[in-house]
Amino acid sequence: MNKIKGIIKKCFLHKETIHPIIDPIQYAPIEESYSGGSLSESNVLVVTNDQTLAIESIKKRFSKERASTGILFASTDNLKLNDIVQAGNELIGPFSHIINVLRFNEQGNLIKSNRAFNNEDMMRLAYQWCQTEVDYLVKTSYYATLCMVFIHSDSTDSVVIGSGISHLISGLAKVLSPHGIICNGVTVMPSVPQDAWLATAVFLSSKYGQIMTGEVLNME
Repeated sequence: MNKIKGIIKKCFLHKETIHPIIDPIQYAPIEESYSGGSLSESNVLVVTNDQTLAIESIKKRFSKERASTGILFASTDNLKLNDIVQAGNELIGPFSHIINVLRFNEQGNLIKSNRAFNNEDMMRLAYQWCQTEVDYLVKTSYYATLCMVFIHSDSTDSVVIGSGISHLISGLAKVLSPHGIICNGVTVMPSVPQDAWLATAVFLSSKYGQIMTGEVLNME
């Protein structure tokens, strides 16, 4: 009888320990922070192809988070490691958080006006940026975040590319997590104000983003 009980216990009462995702650091409270203070004293790089962004508003947001900010404009799929390094020349230490702000434009369509495939479509651009940024983060940080903000237009290509970027983030997250890189993102309709999607990107790049790796939020 005892032998049978032992077998039942092994089959149905198997003990398994799972370590939860938790950030044990007690951060100083910061009023108006969207990161819970977890971006304090860190370097954040914003990479964008959008020349219309309110840059001072972005710097002000990260100033409230007590984080140092670098801004890098890139309009092609030719982002280089040296570009990232130079963007942080005036900062102390490397970037540990990168936020891509990619605004769709017609130059990034999947098909050109002559019906030929576009070799410089925005999906390719997003992939190349992430590839270079991951190379940088793996070499410089034991823990980092990579967040992609994709701002839609009303075109069909924009919807298709936005879906592709969502799958890209989901796939990257699985392979980057073992390397200590949290990867997530947000897709945004044009009517959403900058302050709203920026606050969301800050949230995703913070300690809260650790449990949202692979997730892509949709803001309408």
